Amino acid sequence: MSENTALWAWFLFASGLPASRAKALLERWQTQGVPLHAALQRLPHDATALGVAEDEAVRLRPPQNLPAVAALRWDEPLYPTGWQVLPLRQRPALLFYQGDVTLLGRPRLYFPPATLPEAAQELAQESLSLALGEVFVPLALRGSTQGDLLLEELQDAEGEAVLLAPQGLVTLVPTSSETRLLEAGRLLLITPLPPQAQPNPDWHALLEQLCGALASHWLLTAASVDADSVPTGVSVAWVTPDDAPAPAGIHTLDSPADVPFWLAEAFSAAQVYPQPESPPEPVYTHEPPLAPDEALRILQKAGRIPEALRRRLEDS
Repeated sequence: MSENTALWAWFLFASGLPASRAKALLERWQTQGVPLHAALQRLPHDATALGVAEDEAVRLRPPQNLPAVAALRWDEPLYPTGWQVLPLRQRPALLFYQGDVTLLGRPRLYFPPATLPEAAQELAQESLSLALGEVFVPLALRGSTQGDLLLEELQDAEGEAVLLAPQGLVTLVPTSSETRLLEAGRLLLITPLPPQAQPNPDWHALLEQLCGALASHWLLTAASVDADSVPTGVSVAWVTPDDAPAPAGIHTLDSPADVPFWLAEAFSAAQVYPQPESPPEPVYTHEPPLAPDEALRILQKAGRIPEALRRRLEDS
């Protein structure tokens, strides 16, 4: 959260400009190397150079105090790379969030929404359970069958997840289970919609597209697969115990038990975290190693400690 992000939120949703016009100006100024606050300070005398009409320049006066906003701007490192390549009309300028936003720094595995018969639902639930706790963070649309199953599995399994909400986060009231997971740092709620936005069925198709663009890997568990629904450039696996033929480019898995192996292979092949070409020379010191209790104290200050590491330190 920063003053700059709050200014972006005002510019996009409260300045009086249509959101599409505001995004076009933000993109133009970013290309010119002019931050939003600097552009606004140059108005109205530099309106022509900044591509702003006279009537627009007159009303682009932000208030002195702006409310804090929890969001990522499209010029920030954690902003999803899959959204950076979207056309301006579809690309959100802000990604609002509630929870541990650093989860966006990990690769994501998308479970697209689909109607599931009972047999397919059991398959999806087991697949979700086995995907949790891996390098990839499961991602689903909040309110979808897959999103509900993901939340259910999170109650009894380790790992974290991301849900894209089809409404603004101010209008969203988390469930009790979501609240517990948010407080534990195991759930991240995100949305491209402004905080006060109510759910709207007209947005569903766009939100599905945006949700899918957040992930480099998809896992399908529906009874059948429509190849046209899968975009190019993503790695897709379909869990199906039947011998149904898969569309070209889609990998089939015979059982949910194959999911962790596929994810491990996908992680290795994608080189999600490539090493630098010329790693820096290590720096050696002669300081004595930390005692286990001192190391535990320092890690506790930094945040949540993996249980396996905690047990190792406590047993040392």
